[in-house]
Amino acid sequence: MKKIIALTAAVVFALGLTACGNKKELAEKSQSTVFTEADFCEAQADIKNSLKDIDCVTLNIDYNGDEVSTDEDTLATLNNDLGLRDDERYTDYMVFTVDYRQSYSPLALIKATIRSGNACVDISERKMNLTLARKSDGDWETAEVSYTDAG
Repeated sequence: MKKIIALTAAVVFALGLTACGNKKELAEKSQSTVFTEADFCEAQADIKNSLKDIDCVTLNIDYNGDEVSTDEDTLATLNNDLGLRDDERYTDYMVFTVDYRQSYSPLALIKATIRSGNACVDISERKMNLTLARKSDGDWETAEVSYTDAG
């Protein structure tokens, strides 16, 4: 019994280390001079949770770079396009390319079939460009999404 408990604890510990490492992966490969590791961890968690909410699996998240995510003209256009008042305007934004697909779980496929009204659910890889933005004192939130074909 003690061996089983020790083995279970080791597995849980190893999985915990793996999850922690995965959260830092996006920040490490992004090499941003503008955003912190905490920003990337929060953004990655938000992206994964948003896709999980619609029964999709995140395959890859790529930060599009500081030069894309610090353009003041783009920030002004984003705020204007969304019709935000001065007190609710975004102050920062990050742009990501996200690869994802529909979950293979039977329950997820049934829900997707019901949502789409189509018995043939497409589980191929998809790609989207996602802009997360935040107000000066707020959390990251989805500001803009555009879908593209994978590949």
